[in-house]
Amino acid sequence: MDRVDEMVKLILSKAQEMTGSPFTLEGGPELELTFPGNSRGLSAFSAEEGQPTQFLIQQLGRMHRVFRDFAINPTAVALIRQIIGSKSTRFSSLN
Repeated sequence: MDRVDEMVKLILSKAQEMTGSPFTLEGGPELELTFPGNSRGLSAFSAEEGQPTQFLIQQLGRMHRVFRDFAINPTAVALIRQIIGSKSTRFSSLN
């Protein structure tokens, strides 16, 4: 659980760095988040114009070793293979 707590802390910290808003697991962002009106991302297609509903934190494996270790953890890999099939498991992205 200590490693999971460490991953959560790192993700929340990265989310704040990316958006300028602190986050909590319970309440999400503490500040109102908006995308610029000229954004070319997903918000450009949102009916809510500029109101983000999600964002990506990419390349977690490069962000900290704890994510890389989790991705190759034998227990985690066994659970993934059980859910999606043993021949379907690929580590094709660092997200």
